[in-house]
Amino acid sequence: MHCEIHHWYSPNLNKEMPLSLFCHYGPVLLLIPTATADYLEY
Repeated sequence: MHCEIHHWYSPNLNKEMPLSLFCHYGPVLLLIPTATADYLEY
């Protein structure tokens, strides 16, 4: 599976926010990690 990791700076939180993009095509699905998971786990 193809995985891209991007970072976005949040001025409201004053920190870098990592984003993961999985796969190449298909419908968009937003996943919110749980308290014990991180942004790479889906």
